[in-house]
Amino acid sequence: LVNNTIFASLAVKYDYHKYFKAVSPELFHVIDDFVQFQLEKNEMQGMDSELRRSEEDEEKEEDIEVPKAMGDIFESLAGAIYMD
Repeated sequence: LVNNTIFASLAVKYDYHKYFKAVSPELFHVIDDFVQFQLEKNEMQGMDSELRRSEEDEEKEEDIEVPKAMGDIFESLAGAIYMD
């Protein structure tokens, strides 16, 4: 159960991405792409998930990058609850 994809999916599910603060436009772009992918799929991504988005206009697929920062948000929350 402990991997970055699952933790990032949980962070999006519980809207923790809305409270993330950083000064990196590239990171926010990656996070926005992942959040949009999660909302389109409307399900949590597991360990064996195919993180690909099909382009409708073009017949190619795009890999979805799972932002490590999103997984870290949920991991730190889980750690804080465990330590409490």
